[in-house]
Amino acid sequence: MNTMKQILVLFFLSATLILKAQDTTFVNGQKGFGKKVDGLKQEYWQFFHSNGRIQSDGYYVNDTLDGSWKSYDEVGTLLSEGKYDMGKPSGCWTVYLPNGDPLPAQHYTMLGSRYNELGEYIASIGFLNTAVNFDKKNKQARYLRAEAYYKIGEIDLAIEDVLVIVEQDSTTESLKYLTQLKIEGSRLESALETANTILAIDPKDKEAIFIRGKINYRLKEKENACKDFILAHKRGYKSDELAELLYECSH
Repeated sequence: MNTMKQILVLFFLSATLILKAQDTTFVNGQKGFGKKVDGLKQEYWQFFHSNGRIQSDGYYVNDTLDGSWKSYDEVGTLLSEGKYDMGKPSGCWTVYLPNGDPLPAQHYTMLGSRYNELGEYIASIGFLNTAVNFDKKNKQARYLRAEAYYKIGEIDLAIEDVLVIVEQDSTTESLKYLTQLKIEGSRLESALETANTILAIDPKDKEAIFIRGKINYRLKEKENACKDFILAHKRGYKSDELAELLYECSH
């Protein structure tokens, strides 16, 4: 089996293990067991393959993963390991090849991308942490991690990743993404500054004009907002949201 096929096999195995570790309804002595208090999993737990070998093991606090976690294949080979901090990946996660070697650095970004596609954002962040640890300037990994953070509501962490990207390469696209995240995080004054930075680079950017209008609208600067909405419309920007806001400006 070549390296890429091994990686894909490991990906689907580890995806299954993580999903089972978090989602299965457990029966003591059958699929998994450990300590429960008031119906909540606590401390060390083990989960098993159908052949009786350990599938995964780790720690819980009040039914939430917290501490070290490992996953194994059906013959007991370690597939992945890492740590959780109250349900969130903490630090770097490692995946292992069948020969016991850690997965090469360049593949963790791919794993993060695949987990994002599956909607498994917590798992994605663990692997993308590893990708970024190997290469602090890995823009793709930071974009993917920002997306995952956004999906789980960690807007401030998403902004931190995009700020690093902007420091490396302040394209209008990365600045727009940063602006949108700042809006989501209610950092409106800072978002307005970033929108103005985009328009200083390209005063004709119709999307940036619209975004600035949205920020001003939220800041209750309706006159300035409506000027931007009208200008964005004149420059050819179209969206249902703009149509609704233009209607608001006319009343």
